[in-house]
Amino acid sequence: MDAADKESCRPDFAVALYPGHLAVPGTDFALNPDIQVSNQTPPTFLLQAEDDPTDPVDNSLVYYAALRKAGVPGVGMRLGCAARNLRLRDGLSW
Repeated sequence: MDAADKESCRPDFAVALYPGHLAVPGTDFALNPDIQVSNQTPPTFLLQAEDDPTDPVDNSLVYYAALRKAGVPGVGMRLGCAARNLRLRDGLSW
C-alpha cells in the first residue's frame, strides 16, 4: 500500500459520444435500469445527432435528465446534422 492506493479512481469527468442503450425502447422516457446514476456519477458531456438512425437522441436526453435529477453537472449537445459523421477537418471524419 502506498500513496497512490489512497487516491480515488473515480474519473473527474465523462464523455459520451453517440451513446446508445441508455433509454428503454418503447417506454415513456425511461432510463435503462442497468445504468446507475447517482451523485457520485462524474460530470458528463453528451453529444448526439438528432437524426441518428442507430441510436435515437432520446438516449442522451434520458441520461441528461438522470444527471440533473442526481444533481450532477452535465452538458448535452444535440446536432441537427447528418448522424455519425463528425468531421474533424476536411477529409478526416470518425
